[in-house]
Amino acid sequence: MNRTDEAVRYVVAACHVSPEVVEHVDSGKVLAMAQTESPRGPRLWSVHRLEAEVDYFDGEEPKG
Repeated sequence: MNRTDEAVRYVVAACHVSPEVVEHVDSGKVLAMAQTESPRGPRLWSVHRLEAEVDYFDGEEPKG
C-alpha cells in the first residue's frame, strides 16, 4: 500500500508454485495459500503473525 502522494514502482517476480508461502516483513505476517483444494477440504488460505510461532512438535503426542 502506498501511503504517500508519490508514484510507486514495484517488481513482482513469481513462478506460481502451489502452495505458496509469503513473509510480509513490514507487518510481521506470514501467509500460506494454495490454488487447489486440500484433501481435508477447502484450499489453504492462512495468515499468521510471526510472534504467534509455535514449535514444530507443539501439541503432538509421541508415538508408542
